[in-house]
Amino acid sequence: MGERSIRRGDRAWGDGSLAGEGAHRRQPVAGAQRSDSDGVLELPGQGVGTDGRRRVGDRRISIVGLVAHGVDSAMTRTSERIGTNTSVTSPPSAAATIRVETRAHYDRETIDSLLDEGLVAHVGLVAEDGRPVVVPMFYARRGDELLLHGSPATRLLRSMKRGVPICVTVTHVDGLVLARSAFHHSMNFRSVVVFGVPRLLTGDEAVDALDSFMTHLIPGRLEQLRPMTRAEILGTSVVAVPIDEASAKIRAGGPIDDDEDLDEAVWAGVLPLSLTPGPPIPAADLRSTPVPPDHVESWTVHRNAPTT
Repeated sequence: MGERSIRRGDRAWGDGSLAGEGAHRRQPVAGAQRSDSDGVLELPGQGVGTDGRRRVGDRRISIVGLVAHGVDSAMTRTSERIGTNTSVTSPPSAAATIRVETRAHYDRETIDSLLDEGLVAHVGLVAEDGRPVVVPMFYARRGDELLLHGSPATRLLRSMKRGVPICVTVTHVDGLVLARSAFHHSMNFRSVVVFGVPRLLTGDEAVDALDSFMTHLIPGRLEQLRPMTRAEILGTSVVAVPIDEASAKIRAGGPIDDDEDLDEAVWAGVLPLSLTPGPPIPAADLRSTPVPPDHVESWTVHRNAPTT
């Protein structure tokens, strides 16, 4: 029999979360055949020990043993080499559960800090016409809620005002992880997924929420701007999503190559990536204050400290 994947139940081990390196050491076993008697994989050249059990060298190989060894070795090497999370709190739901526990974070401090640092969220839902839609949107966090806004006429906002469940994701890409094989290339990233049902904000609560967007975008600027007009407020819908069902996933560190590839004459490592502002460019019709204010000059991607 040719190559075959090792499966446990109906679920194949390994996934391609952002890249193939997540499936480290869970690859098909060449030449393996399944025994009809006890679920042991018969590998080329294996013998039978004095106890009647099949062996490869001096170790008995079973399907469960192979899979468990692959998972354990991958997680151990990952934890040792890239310092991933090893103390995981309970996930809020099955939908928000991260499969690789060493990369999972369910604490609000981590989730809030990643949301506060981001600028663009991808919002997914099933729209009125039954089609799935994912749209990039500006957002803000206010305490225990994620705020989204847009024109009342858009399909996305119409659906959200009807109480349709949505999924919101925010991702930071911190680097390209270059391995010695194409399979183990990856990315260093920090991401958050929030599930929830939005509620429409009205009145003063909506106005306060609109102020939160400006504070999230560039702290210190709201105080310099004129108040919003009634037409601007009426022309914008604002919804809030509770941050109750949320999880964060973080990958950091270098490549996780197979041992047999370590002697390959190929450069391996990390190409760091970051969002860095350039010099401010004044508007062509700027009539006053030609010098950018401090809140513009001092802007950084890490501008927002987590708040309650």
